[in-house]
Amino acid sequence: MSLVFFAVAQMGLIYLVAALVLGAIFLWKAGNLAREGTLEGTTAGAIRLYKFSISYLTLLFLAVAVDALVRFPFA
Repeated sequence: MSLVFFAVAQMGLIYLVAALVLGAIFLWKAGNLAREGTLEGTTAGAIRLYKFSISYLTLLFLAVAVDALVRFPFA
């Protein structure tokens, strides 16, 4: 969903790179959590993923602000 803003809200290259990198890290962490089988490991992993999601959103909003200030046209 975060990549949709690149096309719809006409975000720039800074936002696109941030959304791709942060989204890939989030999906990798979520995939690792899904592969864990024990309840204790899953609970601790879920808490770590939740904490990362807060950082993910903060960094993504920061990318929106930086992208608005430093306007690199795409293509």
